[in-house]
Amino acid sequence: MIRFAAIVVFLLSATATAAEVREIDGDTIDADGVRIRLWGIDAPERDQTCGSLEAGSMATAALSRIIGSGPVTCEAVDSDRYGRTVATCSVAGAAIGGSMVQAGWAWDYARYSGNE
Repeated sequence: MIRFAAIVVFLLSATATAAEVREIDGDTIDADGVRIRLWGIDAPERDQTCGSLEAGSMATAALSRIIGSGPVTCEAVDSDRYGRTVATCSVAGAAIGGSMVQAGWAWDYARYSGNE
């Protein structure tokens, strides 16, 4: 599965304008039908709330703003227990995961990231 995903992600990098990227939640995207979990971060699920705060939809909206209309490039790192590709992704050279953490909509998932 990782080999297939790596090929698909490479093709996304090579043809970024052709890739349709959709935000699933604050740490997951769908790129041309490939589900990609952003490596090293954790964010609220789309429908998750924190009291009256709709944290999940807000984190998803933040991811959407970070991605903007720029081409997304991803490099597969692994796959998770759900069969999703786990990848580092960036827009205009900026790490999407790091941008989500800096904006306060995700936190470092140190168990996997090693605090990178």
